[in-house]
Amino acid sequence: MSHEWGKRVSIHLEINNVCNAHCPMCYDRNYIDQTNKLRNHARSRKESVSIERIRNWFGDEFFSRHSIKRLTICGTESEPMLNDDISSIVEFFARRQPHTTIRISTNGSVREESWWQELGGLFGKYGNRVQIIFGIDGIGKSHEMYRIGTSYEKVMMNAKAYISGGGKAVWQFLVFKHNEHEIKQARELSAKVGFYDFYLKYTNYFRREKLERLRFEHGDKEYCLEESWESRGDRQVEEDSERRINCYSMEMKEVFIDREGYVYPCSWIKSSLKNSFRIEERIEARRLLEGFRSEEMNLNTRGLVNVIDNSDLWDRLKESWNDGERRSRTCEAYCGIGVDNVQCSFVIGEESAEVRQSRVN
Repeated sequence: MSHEWGKRVSIHLEINNVCNAHCPMCYDRNYIDQTNKLRNHARSRKESVSIERIRNWFGDEFFSRHSIKRLTICGTESEPMLNDDISSIVEFFARRQPHTTIRISTNGSVREESWWQELGGLFGKYGNRVQIIFGIDGIGKSHEMYRIGTSYEKVMMNAKAYISGGGKAVWQFLVFKHNEHEIKQARELSAKVGFYDFYLKYTNYFRREKLERLRFEHGDKEYCLEESWESRGDRQVEEDSERRINCYSMEMKEVFIDREGYVYPCSWIKSSLKNSFRIEERIEARRLLEGFRSEEMNLNTRGLVNVIDNSDLWDRLKESWNDGERRSRTCEAYCGIGVDNVQCSFVIGEESAEVRQSRVN
């Protein structure tokens, strides 16, 4: 029953735990307390993954056995552009893997225009192999309703600078009730500015939390977020403890690597182990998932080849889905049949005018 990754694997990589934004649905960074105040989780220190560590994690042994189909630089706590080695990290992979698609998610509201323009020139030489995904959720103040702490004007200036430098940029639009009427305008603006593509995302947050709306306070301002009419259709998916698991990781042959070097099947398991989802796991399931935070699954103590080839843990996870005592409720919630199990991955096509849709959990 051993799980075989094959030669081509995809990597979802987290390169820091620093972010300037205060997005209320970002579980690993933020939470809403009992008084409805938006708070940040306490952190002992700020950390970034250096280019030296990347070279150690992805050494010659890995590249002799595997190649990377798709590299997504995103994470659950991360604004990648605040890692000072971001350009060196991207160039390392682009040179080692000339046929790999590299996509970096950003809120686009950090650094100066000159930095972005220079980055566009640096990444532009790789054509559409390197794409930066800008999270722009509406026009003007609509965008700042969710991306709290960012500036729409600054994001647009930075995106234009990156594009003018020669880089390929994608506009990702997270749809809520308050911004859904702006989709057409945003799509037209993206084409005018020169974005490579325009991409819609819908959230399952409201269904999962059993909320009609999300009310909270930040600073001296009150906020209210509601799901879009399009995403309300997800409410017809009922919870089912016997739901079969359609594992995103195994289907896509993708692993998630966090900033500490731990390798997980997906970022949902990492977040669940941090108790970010408040999912009460079965005792045996929790023990199984905790295996992904063991030294055997850490790239600072073992090579990536050995971690991926640790068939025992992957096999036990797979077997657990047929066992009611060991099956993870996180796996049920995010990869149960009937659930849209989209990670931070992007199916970007060749035509910039086409709108693509996906779900974000």
